[in-house]
Amino acid sequence: MKKQFIGLDVLRGFALFMTLWMHTSFYFFDGLYDLDLNNPPLIVTLIGFLLMFAGLFAMISAFVHTHQSLLKQVKHQPKNIWQGQWVSALFIFIIGYAYFLFTGPGLVNMTEASMDNSLLVGFIREGIWTAMSLDRWLYVDSLIMLASNIFLLSIVFYVTSKMKLEQRSMLYLMLALGFFILSLVRIPLYEIYLQAVENNQWGITLLLNWIVNKNNPVFPYFSFGLLGSWLALRVHQKSKHSSLLVLIVGGGLFVLGLILYMFLPDTMLQRSIDLKWFAIMMFQMGLFVWLVYGFVFIKGKSVIHRFFQRLGTVSLSVFFVESVVAALVYRIFIFIFGPMYFDLIHALIYGFIMATFWGLFVKVWEKTGYKGSLEHLYVRIKSRYIETSKKEKVKLL
Repeated sequence: MKKQFIGLDVLRGFALFMTLWMHTSFYFFDGLYDLDLNNPPLIVTLIGFLLMFAGLFAMISAFVHTHQSLLKQVKHQPKNIWQGQWVSALFIFIIGYAYFLFTGPGLVNMTEASMDNSLLVGFIREGIWTAMSLDRWLYVDSLIMLASNIFLLSIVFYVTSKMKLEQRSMLYLMLALGFFILSLVRIPLYEIYLQAVENNQWGITLLLNWIVNKNNPVFPYFSFGLLGSWLALRVHQKSKHSSLLVLIVGGGLFVLGLILYMFLPDTMLQRSIDLKWFAIMMFQMGLFVWLVYGFVFIKGKSVIHRFFQRLGTVSLSVFFVESVVAALVYRIFIFIFGPMYFDLIHALIYGFIMATFWGLFVKVWEKTGYKGSLEHLYVRIKSRYIETSKKEKVKLL
């Protein structure tokens, strides 16, 4: 069994490229507050869909961690593997909070036509230091979600470590589907959460925040992680029926989710927590199952593949600073050309330019072994506890 699947770096890099493009376009679109979210233009709805890559990142992360853990269990005790996974989770958890408080994108308030920016982005765009809002402290960004998934999956991996692969993979699939159905409880719990925040009931708020928060909570994103682990187990089984099973599971989720989406009221851009949200998660889950499994078999040798592979290799570092860099470049443009107005087309062009810039930048950065990257730091820290496959991608110079 090979140590790494280059195709997953390609897929992660492509997802990051789209996230960079859509993130920048969204936050620098000057007509943002004029949008009618009850009747949005088609292109705005498409941008909304293209910003929803958290589940894909969760599935790729789970696949990679499970795959590496399965390889390590040949010569390591389960508790050593568990320790290594916890180091990974803690590292990403700390980076996740630092990201959203200091360098992450803004939180849009459509009602007040305002942007709640992170510390550095707010200073660059507005010229003043602002205190961190409660919303930013409570926000569960995608990195916090990934850290939570790694932690929870490490427990499942440890508990099931003595099971046969076939039994184990079936259990993971059942857990993934069962937990996804259970995530429907998020709909009523979210209302309780909002009331707790409004009434300053901090015990309930902190308890429910991680589970049902509007952004990337355990319900349902742990299901994406479990499915990613299930796919890794299927690959290790080397069963001739794996492709058919993945096709059926992915197809069932995709088709059922799409049918539900078509017949439910459109509340996607309002980001309501309702059955529409559940339908979106369902067809995304099916689509991402297909994508992750399909990209496992891609060798990534073409120029386009290499472009996205490099982005995927240092995705954490790029994601961490992309909002700050986009804000800095925008300020430089204003300094040189004066005040600018970005309509939707100009915003999309600016977003594409910034995403392409990152793709070209990491090509140069690769020659240094990505020295100074968060991935570089991650390898140094984790290598003290257990070997990491990332070391082969990030050269310690």
